[in-house]
Amino acid sequence: LKLADGLKERGYNPQVWDTSRGFHVIVMGRFQPDFCVKIVRGVCEEYKIPMSLNTTEKPYVDIAVTGDIRRIRRCPYSLHSKTDKPMVKLR
Repeated sequence: LKLADGLKERGYNPQVWDTSRGFHVIVMGRFQPDFCVKIVRGVCEEYKIPMSLNTTEKPYVDIAVTGDIRRIRRCPYSLHSKTDKPMVKLR
């Protein structure tokens, strides 16, 4: 949740989803992967959040911090692929 707070302070409008195994922080839009890594790394350093980011170069991906937003946009809830429990939007 600190990551979402840090993104909001920087002018983004993050969504936070509870997956029952953790959280997905989502910012809608298309972003370059290097830009995403830089922003997330900056927030993590500021808030002392441990990082384990997937920085595999792929165009317009949401890196390991967020997950797959396509399912979430299409329906009011999404089942987490590992638990089969519904994802719940927190904010």
